[in-house]
Amino acid sequence: MLCLFVCFACDDNDDKVVADVDKPYSKMSSSELKNVLEENLTARDQLVDECNKASVKTNKELMTIARHYDFADFIDMNGGLQSAARAKAEEEVVKGVLLKWNRDKKDFDITANAEQCLVEIQVPSSLTDDSKNDLLVKVTNDKLNGKFEMFVYKNETLWFSHIVEADKENDLQTEVIVCPPYTMRTELAVRKQAAGGDIMLGKWAKVKYARVTCEKEGGFSYKGEMNLVEDDLSVLLDCGNVRFTGKFVGFTAFMPLLDELVEDGKVDIALMAELLRNNFRQNVVVFTDRDEKIGDWYFVFDEESRKERKFKCVFQDGEEYMGVWKLI
Repeated sequence: MLCLFVCFACDDNDDKVVADVDKPYSKMSSSELKNVLEENLTARDQLVDECNKASVKTNKELMTIARHYDFADFIDMNGGLQSAARAKAEEEVVKGVLLKWNRDKKDFDITANAEQCLVEIQVPSSLTDDSKNDLLVKVTNDKLNGKFEMFVYKNETLWFSHIVEADKENDLQTEVIVCPPYTMRTELAVRKQAAGGDIMLGKWAKVKYARVTCEKEGGFSYKGEMNLVEDDLSVLLDCGNVRFTGKFVGFTAFMPLLDELVEDGKVDIALMAELLRNNFRQNVVVFTDRDEKIGDWYFVFDEESRKERKFKCVFQDGEEYMGVWKLI
């Protein structure tokens, strides 16, 4: 059974579970509700932008240091750890290797590492002053079990971390990037043999499970999720103090039908939109601060929205809000 996304509402007499679709409509005006949606979705976009920029900036700084001190191969997830330093250390390696920068010889002192991580590197963070090994990098690259971990500390404080783990049994890949104060986590599992829908929905036609969380410590956070249970695909976007929920009933069954809407490379957008909308149920937006329903929502399918997935929220009074749906 597909679980409904619910939250708890309490009264003086009893605790009861109320599904989002059954919550009362908000008494706020449509203009106020539009502002609530706009503020939260804008905050989501800003959070993701800040997180990406911080991650790119930190990773760029780290790679600059790594190339300067010649340990870049050690922190390459796809690399074979074949740097000059590793070549010199091969006969000393037991479970791992410890590289400690020696400013006198301008090279690493290399010893067998008793730690469980594959590589531990102590090196200066400065490119001009190598008197202090204030940067600590720990890397584990377990290709056999599909796991890569890198933790970077500057002055004993976490500066950056990157974890990638593949669960081959469940076709699930998880990636976590921490760049304080930001954390982003993505999980994705796809069906190996997805029947149909590729032309219309692209990679989302193959989704078995997808989840993205992004947060700023002490600040805004959001979670997006798509989860295929039996034939139904549930959708969730928990964004600040608004929550979107819904599910495509019989998702796997009508996917092959979408391909039939393509003829000579042209798509019958109107028919596709009708098919998808008729199978989209329990699709509501909730204002979580008040535990009230903002309105009903659905995806918009037209030529323009094929490039940028759009949604429309319809308030109780019939007023509408058009926004952009982003899982990430």
